[in-house]
Amino acid sequence: MQSNPLSSVRKPVYRDCVLPRCSVCRSVPSAGIRGGLKLGKAFLCQECETILMETPVGSAEYHRIMDGLRSIF
Repeated sequence: MQSNPLSSVRKPVYRDCVLPRCSVCRSVPSAGIRGGLKLGKAFLCQECETILMETPVGSAEYHRIMDGLRSIF
């Protein structure tokens, strides 16, 4: 009886992997890359995206996020 060649294949171990970090709040989303938007070489988490969309233009929070986005470009 031959052994299955796929039975010896191991699942990869994800140690020291690079996780996305939000360019605005500098946090790593719990969902990883699926927890936000990739903008070129930058990343925007869903929380900052939601805050940006719900915050009135001209507020302090809006300007903080826009400053973070300006640093990307």
